[in-house]
Amino acid sequence: MNRRPFDRLSFAPLSSSRICFGLWLWPLMLALAGLQTLPAAAADRALIMGIVNYPGAPLQGVARDMTTARDIAHALGVKDEGITLRQNGALTLAGLRQTLEDFGRSVARGDRVFIYFSGHGSRVTGPGGICEAALVSQDLQMLQQREFDALLQPVLSRAGKSVVMLDTCHSGAVLAATRQGAGAENTPRARFLRSASTDTCTTPSNVRGGGESTAPSEQPNHYLLASAAESEVAVDGGLKDGGYATTAVGECLAQSVTSLDSNRDGLVTFSELRTCAQARVDRKIQEQRARSPDFDVLSQTLTQRLGPGGDMPIVGKLAAPEASVEPSRTDARALVDTLHGARDPTRRVDLVPTRTAYRIGTDLLEFTLKSDRKGYAFVFAVGASGKIDLLFPNRADGSNLLEQGQTLSLPRAGWRLRSQGPAGQTALLAVVTDSSGWLGELGSSLGPFSRIDNRADAVRELARRLLVGSRCGLAGTAAAPQRDFALETNPCSEGFGAARADVVEQ
Repeated sequence: MNRRPFDRLSFAPLSSSRICFGLWLWPLMLALAGLQTLPAAAADRALIMGIVNYPGAPLQGVARDMTTARDIAHALGVKDEGITLRQNGALTLAGLRQTLEDFGRSVARGDRVFIYFSGHGSRVTGPGGICEAALVSQDLQMLQQREFDALLQPVLSRAGKSVVMLDTCHSGAVLAATRQGAGAENTPRARFLRSASTDTCTTPSNVRGGGESTAPSEQPNHYLLASAAESEVAVDGGLKDGGYATTAVGECLAQSVTSLDSNRDGLVTFSELRTCAQARVDRKIQEQRARSPDFDVLSQTLTQRLGPGGDMPIVGKLAAPEASVEPSRTDARALVDTLHGARDPTRRVDLVPTRTAYRIGTDLLEFTLKSDRKGYAFVFAVGASGKIDLLFPNRADGSNLLEQGQTLSLPRAGWRLRSQGPAGQTALLAVVTDSSGWLGELGSSLGPFSRIDNRADAVRELARRLLVGSRCGLAGTAAAPQRDFALETNPCSEGFGAARADVVEQ
């Protein structure tokens, strides 16, 4: 009889068995169902768009942005062959529409998508007196908010995860005409075009004169990073500095995980990346104001919008460093929150303990698990030591296939777990994936169970396998890249469902 404790969840086994204007994006939809024998593999793809040569109002910094955007796409796991690049004359109003339509048709269900635009933006009063954002095309036409929404729908309705980054303004800024013209290639300027009207929507809030911004609403399953708040201008720093926001994000991606990881869970999320980039933008604006008294931009607020499943760890920051380089310990409870937040919220998973408080030495841990989609279930626990224990599946019970709508009662006979103390709280995380083999032999043996140390390298390997390797079939086995109609309607997804619960021993 193995009675080795599980830290605070010490249940002993009883037997050894630019951007602003993206703030109004529509919700992301993910409609995946069932499992296929020969699934279509989810792909990583990116659409990178930028306009330098606006007639009379070029943005020199966009040239640098295009390179930085490619680096960001790589960090998100997109390879060169998955990147679609469109710029300058290809992005007239007709070209911009066609680009978005073509990209929308290329996205299949479950794909992970990065969309980037760098250029001028504007805002005008739309129907009902509401300020409406617009992208400015290369031929100085407006692609307004509602049309942009409609053009994005084929992407948003299929993509499993979407990251949208827009480095442009929502507004027309009130700046001197001499600084609103072409200017020098390294002169910082606002990324907007002056409106000839007196429309109050064109008044920015981050230059001398003021204005107001509105808070973004929450949408599920995506992450949006805007270079400025809804009514703010965004700065173009010329060839040297590029768009202040884009360059800051690129520079932060080059920093170490330790310097970015504010909650010490061993991972870097988009929210943490934004925090780093905001500090760099603030510093850049203050430096420019000190050099140029006539530089009118007071601030620039990198604005994020995310829903459940939006703030996922950045794939490019999951490479495990050598232990001698970074032997840091992580906060495994924060890790549980991060992985739960990275779930696909359209996959409903329910984890329900029979009780929230357990008497030490008396009560047995019991819970039910249910998923609205067929998949393989994995249950983790984090107790006082901060280490991550894989409770299920285990060496005594490997039957973790969960049918759609099936309620699974755990633990089963053969590996009952009794509370052993000490008193305190334990976090439970249930994950349901389309793969049975992504976890492999990660971790060390703990009786019939497995334990994953809370070292940064071990945590990142767990996240890498879950976020990158949890494909249909065995881990490391590439699924056939088929895209016929039958398979596209029910592809295997790299997304996962998840639920978490806290229990207390007392």
